[in-house]
Amino acid sequence: MKLLIYVAVLILGVWLWRAHRQPPSKGQPPVPGKSKSGALPHEMVACRACAMHIPAAEAVVGKLGSYCCAEHMNHSES
Repeated sequence: MKLLIYVAVLILGVWLWRAHRQPPSKGQPPVPGKSKSGALPHEMVACRACAMHIPAAEAVVGKLGSYCCAEHMNHSES
């Protein structure tokens, strides 16, 4: 009988402790569009010749679109 009382008191204590504790602080909410390192994601484009995705800043732009290299641009537009 004593064991049953101890278990009931223990369960009640744990329940009260969990009900009254504060949730862990998460800090500031994440900013949409930023990674954990703080860098913004790069805009990606697909090469019209091979469909490989590359950052737009590294793409070679031709008359018909973006390419991954000058060879693909020359081959595609000739």
